[in-house]
Amino acid sequence: MIKAEELMIGDWVNVLNYHWDGSPYTGQVKGITKKHGTYYLQFSSALSAEIDRCEPIPITKEILEKNGFSGEMYAIFKIDEHVWLEYYYHEHRLSRWWRGIDEWNNHAEVSEVSFKCHCHYVHELQNALKLCGIPKNIEL
Repeated sequence: MIKAEELMIGDWVNVLNYHWDGSPYTGQVKGITKKHGTYYLQFSSALSAEIDRCEPIPITKEILEKNGFSGEMYAIFKIDEHVWLEYYYHEHRLSRWWRGIDEWNNHAEVSEVSFKCHCHYVHELQNALKLCGIPKNIEL
C-alpha cells in the first residue's frame, strides 16, 4: 500500500480494478488531496481515486532499459562523463557515483558514492532522481 507522504506530483502508480475487465489504470499523479480523512490521488480533471485503491509499480529491467539504463548484472545510467547511476537488480539499490580527479591528493583518480538508497518501485526511483537533482522523466 502507498502512503501519501511517499508520493510527489508526477509519480507513476496503478489504480486497481479500474477497467471493466478488472485491469488497473496506470497514471501519473497530478495532485494529492485529503477529504474527510481519506487521501485521493488526482490523475486528470475528471479522474481521481482513493489512495487505498492505488498500488506502486515495481521496477523491472524493461522499465530501466526503456529509460536509458543498460547492463546485465546491474544497470548503469550515465548522466555525464563524471556522474552515473547504478541500479542493482537483486538488491533493489540505486547508487549515484562520481568519478574525477582529486586535486588535493596528487591528482589521483577517485570514484565516490554520493547517494545510495533502495528503490523497489517506480515512484521511489522517481523521487531518488529528483533528490539527486536529475531532471529525468520516467516512461512506462
